[in-house]
Amino acid sequence: MSDLFNLMKNRRTRRKFSSKEVPFDLVQEVLQAFRWAPSGANRQPWKLVLIRDEAQKARIRELMEQGEKEFHPRAPRWMQQFFSEQGITPEKKFLSEAPYLLCVFGFKKAPYFKESLWLAVGWFLLALEEKGLATVTYTPSRKRAVAELLGLPLEWDLQVILPIGYAAEDETIAARPRKELNEILTVGK
Repeated sequence: MSDLFNLMKNRRTRRKFSSKEVPFDLVQEVLQAFRWAPSGANRQPWKLVLIRDEAQKARIRELMEQGEKEFHPRAPRWMQQFFSEQGITPEKKFLSEAPYLLCVFGFKKAPYFKESLWLAVGWFLLALEEKGLATVTYTPSRKRAVAELLGLPLEWDLQVILPIGYAAEDETIAARPRKELNEILTVGK
């Protein structure tokens, strides 16, 4: 199996981060993945805001936890059950504990902005894994509040917040079962 496929197979979502410092040049290196990712009509419809200020991270966490507390009781029953099974609560410690937060915004007026942005996020996840860094793809509950906090105009839509850091050593994440290829593939004539 190639190195790329091993990265894909072994990558895990992490919600606990080490306090170990992450060199800024390493973060800049993995951010290059966004530069090289494909996008619809080569529009590259994303804006990245990297946050390392503790007060700003704490404010974002506070905003997100408020939104999560509102969302969790209204979530569909199947999602509430999933949250319960996975131990997912409105508390989002990773938003203030990770050394960096990357807020990824999409330009709403660009064609295929969501598809392009999420493809780039996929490339970024692999770049992080290759460099031994961890993240969780956190889809924010109070997107506009964060955009306002960061001074972005309405045409920029916050799609994801990616905490960046080294995984906490005490967090063990087992591989989750994956569907077999024959369960997801239909071969046409």
